[in-house]
Amino acid sequence: MSRHTDVALPATTCLHPQRRPLEVGLEQRDATMSEKLHKRARKARVDTMERHVLVCVDDDCGGSGVAKALRKAIAAHGLRSTVSIAKVDCLDICTKGTIAVVYPEGTWYAGLKPSRVERLVTEHLRDGRVVTDLVFHRNSLGSVCWPPESPTQG
Repeated sequence: MSRHTDVALPATTCLHPQRRPLEVGLEQRDATMSEKLHKRARKARVDTMERHVLVCVDDDCGGSGVAKALRKAIAAHGLRSTVSIAKVDCLDICTKGTIAVVYPEGTWYAGLKPSRVERLVTEHLRDGRVVTDLVFHRNSLGSVCWPPESPTQG
């Protein structure tokens, strides 16, 4: 039993940190997922992603420059196949400059500027060490579990 749940779940429904979402139950999903969606997922490298960074680009946060700097630094460090950057309209925390959150760790960064991006990329995204002086909150997702799939109606 995982420390993240109160009930035991079948092993096939939980994603362990080492496993990627598309590896679990992929065969069943293949039958219903369109080929176009598969192509888009491969192009977006969703099956190799290890971390997702959500960057607030709302006008109050001014994160467009940070998102652009993150994309460049991730490419420069060869992390494009394992780290994705998503620009989001608002993370509902409009203070201390640009806000970003790194998942699955749930590490929230504040006051990001393009000049601080290199540290975030090298220390956290590449080397796995949180940049503590930029963190204002942590909320790890731990193991992610999906609810059991419903049996298909024949």
